[in-house]
Amino acid sequence: MLSGLLWCVCGAHVRSNGSQGEPPHPMVIHPTRDCPEWGERRTWPMSWFEDRIGAQVKGIRVDARTIAAVVAAVTATPTTPTPIDTGRQRRSLALEHAAGSLTDSAYMAAAERLRRVEAPQQPMERFDAAEVVERLRALPAMWQRAEPDERRVLAHAIYDRIEVRGAAFAAVHLTPDALALGRDLAMPPSVAGVSRGGLEPPTK
Repeated sequence: MLSGLLWCVCGAHVRSNGSQGEPPHPMVIHPTRDCPEWGERRTWPMSWFEDRIGAQVKGIRVDARTIAAVVAAVTATPTTPTPIDTGRQRRSLALEHAAGSLTDSAYMAAAERLRRVEAPQQPMERFDAAEVVERLRALPAMWQRAEPDERRVLAHAIYDRIEVRGAAFAAVHLTPDALALGRDLAMPPSVAGVSRGGLEPPTK
């Protein structure tokens, strides 16, 4: 579900195609063995991250205050987004690809995402406020009903980058479309389980 979205705070792309145990269950793995930001343990269960990201999406609440903020945001004068510096991400991808920790297809997909971010960005279009609010209301139930492949599509439509430090979430960055649709205003301000001091990592 989160393939391609997880990054260590050191700037390295966290692989999400590992497996462990019997029967095998999906794992995420840091590409380097000695990252001081990641900690001693190199792998964590993918479900640990998926469950908490899913809880953030299902935690969307569209009350009167949120509706007012969303309507104000989507009806404001469109502006041109600030360009994003992707140089460090590109260098990290190239190093991982050269080291063999990223497949050719994964490298090309990540490079294409960066290319789209770097492309000249047009002023953001206006959206129909009532439609935006309705879509926000429907999103938690849509996520709950979605099959795994559908959740992956939704996750990639909402999240542009998820930064982690081992099992702890450091930051989440939404896609330009998700921001334009006011999803940042309706979602819980932090990933479920994350406090100022981080969170307790899984035991398995």
